[in-house]
Amino acid sequence: MWVLCGVFSIAGLTGLFILDNSTIQGFSSLLSDYHENDCILCGVTQGCLNFKNGDFAGAFSSNHLTIPFIFLLVYNSILFISYLFKKVYKLNINKYEYS
Repeated sequence: MWVLCGVFSIAGLTGLFILDNSTIQGFSSLLSDYHENDCILCGVTQGCLNFKNGDFAGAFSSNHLTIPFIFLLVYNSILFISYLFKKVYKLNINKYEYS
């Protein structure tokens, strides 16, 4: 399950900085049609776009969880990448030990 979260973290961060703002807002509008009341994640998309553009105050005012959410994604991505490197490195060492 954590591997899946790691893949989605990397994909989300990559998409945030590769895709243009209108594409990201288009994905967000698809999800917002499913609920009518404000939820804890309302405003995170706009906050992420503000963060992407360097407007950290705007990111914080859109949703107070935006900046911790982005840092959590970055932290999870770093842990996942280091896990993958350790796993690949361990596989390569074991391959040469037993040959």
